[in-house]
Amino acid sequence: MPNQVPYLVRARAWAADAHGDRREAQRILLEGAEAMAKLPLCDAQLRYDALRCGATPHSVAPVLRAVCDVCDAPLVAAYADHTPGAPPATGGAPGRG
Repeated sequence: MPNQVPYLVRARAWAADAHGDRREAQRILLEGAEAMAKLPLCDAQLRYDALRCGATPHSVAPVLRAVCDVCDAPLVAAYADHTPGAPPATGGAPGRG
């Protein structure tokens, strides 16, 4: 089931991080996010977790902002707004001010 993929990706990534391999954790999360591109909320969650595992904000912020343009979930905007160096969410998907 596609909705289970983010949980499995996160589990693998956080296990790698717990074993001290932050680079591998980031890779797992960012590859998982790419695979979940058709589910923007899942994409954003995995990218934000990659940030939490040490991915650079400049590599995550632009994509999170782009996800805001196609997804009006408040959580996606919160992830983007909480990413250092990202401009605040404006416009975006219908229903967002």
